[in-house]
Order: sequence, then structure tokens, then C-alpha cells
Amino acid sequence: MLGFQPVRSVHCSAGSDVLVLEGYSRLAAIDSAGNVAWQSTQLVSDEFYEVRLAASAVVVRGYSAPDDREVEVTLDRSTGSIVSKR
Repeated sequence: MLGFQPVRSVHCSAGSDVLVLEGYSRLAAIDSAGNVAWQSTQLVSDEFYEVRLAASAVVVRGYSAPDDREVEVTLDRSTGSIVSKR
């Protein structure tokens, strides 16, 4: 079961092993068997400006209230772990 709702958008790319579901401030990935592969923590404060799937990463941009600025967060596509935040 997902730890957020509603699902606002669904992202996939050719040859991808996961389907990425977008909430307001979190992401989740569904694997090819239909299971939840991973769920992120809160990545942005309100909503994503951009969600982009790269070969081995998911890159999101959005506003972070604690940082009082727009942030870009890169997640490992297979685990959902945060690789970088800038």
C-alpha cells in the first residue's frame, strides 16, 4: 500500500524496470510484478515542478520550505535512496 494519496502523475520510460508514481511531495516505484519497490520520504514541500527519469536515477525539482528555495533531488532509480540534493 502506498504511503500517500492521491497519485497525481505516473512516469515511465522505455526499458525501465519501474513505474514511478508521483504524489504532492513524495514518489513511489512499482516493479514489474506490481509490488511497491520503494517509497520516498517527503522530497519537496508542496508539489513537484519536474519529475524526470534518467538511466539510473529519478530527478525531481520543487520548492523546499525548510531550505527556503527551489531544490533538485536525485534518487537512485532502483532503491529510491537520495543520491544528492542541491
